[in-house]
Order: sequence, then C-alpha cells, then structure tokens
Amino acid sequence: MVTEKDKIRYDKLLLSVGGEPFIPPIKGIQKRGVFTFAGWDDVKAIGDFLRENDAKRSVIVGGGMIGIKSADALRECGLNVTIVELMERILPMALDDEGGRICEEHLIENGIDIITGDGIEEILGEDEVSGVRLKSGKRIECRIVIVAIGVHPNIELAESAGLKVDRGIKVDRVMQTSKKDIYAAGDCVESYNILLEQEMPIPILPLAYKGGFTAGVNMAGGKGRSEYHGGFPMNSIQAFGLPLISLGMVNPDGGCEVLSTREGKNYKRLVLKNGKIFGYLAIGNIDRAGIVAGMMKEGMNVEKFKEAIMEDDFGLIYLPKDIRDNKLRG
Repeated sequence: MVTEKDKIRYDKLLLSVGGEPFIPPIKGIQKRGVFTFAGWDDVKAIGDFLRENDAKRSVIVGGGMIGIKSADALRECGLNVTIVELMERILPMALDDEGGRICEEHLIENGIDIITGDGIEEILGEDEVSGVRLKSGKRIECRIVIVAIGVHPNIELAESAGLKVDRGIKVDRVMQTSKKDIYAAGDCVESYNILLEQEMPIPILPLAYKGGFTAGVNMAGGKGRSEYHGGFPMNSIQAFGLPLISLGMVNPDGGCEVLSTREGKNYKRLVLKNGKIFGYLAIGNIDRAGIVAGMMKEGMNVEKFKEAIMEDDFGLIYLPKDIRDNKLRG
C-alpha cells in the first residue's frame, strides 16, 4: 500500500473508507455558506459559521432523514428553515404517503417551511451565499445552504486498486474483496438485502458494525468463524420530539398485503409478503419496533398473528405457543 509519504507492507488490508455526501451539480455550489451534514466535521463547520455570521435564514436541499435532522438542528439554533425536496413529499424513501403527511404537518407546526416537487437551480451570491433560485423560478433569501441529499459509497480507492465495484465495493461472506487478503467493510461496500435478495448499498451503523466485526475476525485468522449475511434498510430519527422508525421496504411495488392504523400522530404500517414481514413503519409510538425487527431478521412467518403486531402492547404473549416456547428456550 502506498501513502503520500511511504510504502507500507501488509499481510491483510481493510478498506473502511465509508461513504461521502452526494453533491449535485448546482451552479454556485462552491460558495461560502454551503455545507453538507454527514459527520462531526460538518456540524463543527456549521456551528463556526453561525457564530461568525449573522445568519437568520437557511435552505436545506433534500427532505430525507439527513435533511429533517438538519432542519431540527438549525431551528434549534434560531434560524428560519426551508426544506426543498425534489420529490412530491418529504422522506420519500423511508415513509409512505400517509407517514409523509404526518411528518410534514408536524414540521410545519414547528415552524419549518417545506417546498416539494421542486429543486435548486442556482445558489445565489458572489463569494458568499445570499439565496437560492429554484427550478420553478422562485427565489429564497438565505445565508446558509445545507446539502442533505444522501451519501454514496466511496469506491475511488478500490477502483484504482483494481477491485470489483458496482454501486459499492464487492465483498463475499467473510468481507473479502475480489483480491485475496484485501477486505472491506462499512458504508463503502455493497450489502446483501435479505428482503430483496440482491446486493446494494445499505449505509447504516448496525450493518457497518457487523461487517467490520466479520472482517476483523477473518483477517485475524478466524476464517469461517464469522460470516456476514446482510440485512435490510433501517432508519430511525426523532424530529421536533416526534420519533419514527422505518424497517425494510415500506413502499413495495406490489404483491404485498398492507395493514395500517392511525390515531392522531401515532401511525403504524405493516407490509407482508408471503406471510413474512417485508416492511414496517411506526411514527409516534415506536416501542415495539425492536421486536418487529427481530422477526424480520429471523424470516418469521407472522400470518397467524399479523393483526396483533399492530397493537401498542404487542409482545411475546401474542406469539403462537410453539414460537413462544422456542424463544423462551433460547
């Protein structure tokens, strides 16, 4: 391996280079006052900027999980916040239409302006941000712009090393890449989606931890003692005091049964495919989401007690006796 200064010999090499924020080709994106919101360095840079400048208005590009948390943080700092989302509703990947409406109403109640079905055409100003112009022609004054469209795997180093890549670095069940003794783990790799049965980037902490652990065990000589079997998308945030969690595929293309219930801002959506949980969404009361996630990982058939999963007090007692006994025996 070659660094900027030295050549370093290795027996085993781990690539854990993570992901990087997606930066769209917007005119003026390089101006002072434009930030991403993907890590501690970003948060520190935004904080320094706000302390040094009299910023009152902000625009967030993207209404996904990162955008919503950015809005929460900026509003807490006293700024007026406008979210601009290209899709027709916020959180388009994590929520269904009803869940999106609940969250949008909640954000508006907390002082957030939301524009959907539109995008940023240009960031205005000379050297510093003074506003944005939308594709619709509308102009919004602001001193700070947060780009929160998402992250993508960092594959440049792997490509330059001749490793197999697609949307992320290709790895096997022990996290070894296409070249012997080179491993990869974290947001830079493609993970196996156990629900869709295909490889894809799933940039979430639990899978990064599992992949890193598996790579470490096998690099240390424990070959075969730890294998990585993938997972499924899981996202959880709390925005302005409203918690939500999204598991798996909550917006299936078809061929699924859907159960849903809503009371005020409390909302649940259960997506079933061939008797197994394909997706689950909870807003407000999310206490039982951990149990549901466990059943999804196990591939448990829940056809006999699917309605019970929608109850706020769902737990072990609702499971059929044979399943309950197996769980109690460990």
